[in-house]
Amino acid sequence: MATLAKKMESCGVEPNWLDLPRELIESIMKKLLLVDKVRLKAVCKSWNKAATSYLWSHREKSPWLILPQEKVEEEEKDDDNDNKCNIFQGEDDRFYYSCFINFADQEQKRYKVNMYKGLGDDYYGPRCVGSSYGWLIIFDQTSLGCLFNPFTGTKIQLPIKADDTLVGKAILLSDPSSSSTKSFTLVIYYGFFHHLAFCIHKGNGEYKYIIKDKAWTRFGGAFYSDIMCHNNKLYALRFSECSKIKLENNGQVEVWDFDDCFPKKVATFKPPLPLPHGFLPPSLDFFPVSRCKFYSHMHLVESLGDILFVFLESSRSGIGQDIKEFFHVYKLLDHDGKRWEKVENLKGQALFIGENQAISLSAGEFPEWKENSIYVTSYIPHVRVYNLDEKVLRNLIEYFFVPLWIVPCCF
Repeated sequence: MATLAKKMESCGVEPNWLDLPRELIESIMKKLLLVDKVRLKAVCKSWNKAATSYLWSHREKSPWLILPQEKVEEEEKDDDNDNKCNIFQGEDDRFYYSCFINFADQEQKRYKVNMYKGLGDDYYGPRCVGSSYGWLIIFDQTSLGCLFNPFTGTKIQLPIKADDTLVGKAILLSDPSSSSTKSFTLVIYYGFFHHLAFCIHKGNGEYKYIIKDKAWTRFGGAFYSDIMCHNNKLYALRFSECSKIKLENNGQVEVWDFDDCFPKKVATFKPPLPLPHGFLPPSLDFFPVSRCKFYSHMHLVESLGDILFVFLESSRSGIGQDIKEFFHVYKLLDHDGKRWEKVENLKGQALFIGENQAISLSAGEFPEWKENSIYVTSYIPHVRVYNLDEKVLRNLIEYFFVPLWIVPCCF
């Protein structure tokens, strides 16, 4: 580009960078990191149009990490330290998800984003409960919620829930960005008993009311611990550490079909192996020695078209002893036979598991990730990696609060 500019200057022609051919802009974008692509879009309308078209056809696949940042004192607001995020909401808020890390960046810089600033003053203690298609799904303590793209600032308001019980997790069954009307279906589990509920957005801010003029419609049973979407079907994992759920239902996977808008349960799969019932979390030192082995923190992940059942095995030799942790992966073999197969190798894939979402990608396309590995951020405030070959769980990043995963979307 510099050579072209010099030739034009030698001919007495002043280059007009705003009129660069679209193909040249796309060629430039191939060499840029996402942050620089966002900056390129802001130059002018023509660059924005070309960049938006490129980003639509070349989605980012490698996940970023969102770090929650503690609220700092007033005198630290103007601090230029890149490790601080100057986000301030209500008096009662403890922290805000506001710092991003791109692992493709060798320096792994922390980018400060005023992520929740665009939500408005009506939100009280906002928290991210899900991430799908680059959208963050946010609810506050008063049941107010929205879809929010932290890279573009776009917000889609969600209907208020019937009560103010906290949402455990939320997922989108389709991408709002792929539709001109931004239509989508959103599923959540919420409340003490982790009930399922859904709403359907028809576009243009309107919601399809199903029962009694309520946008949120409850379905299914109770005590769901994870949900995921595959081929317009909802896979819901039922699990509870208490005696409220029947033993035979613990760890089972339900499949719900949304083709007719209202969900219909089409299958139920038993867990890959019998799960113990009524055990306590591993953080409790008074856990009985006689029951020192247990399973917890199970997740569902879609990888290469397969449904994976991922769970953590924890054990200790006695009270006060260190906990040994291993990840196990099972693949759903036959939807009719309801059989599972132990997975020893992820076929070059890397899994990313967190409280807000679980995703899979080909590690060979992204040198920042190691194949046959599981990167996990759930249940403790660290980023840890477990390699199925080495069978070792290592700390990657230590932090004060549980981070989140997001696959960026800039349109």
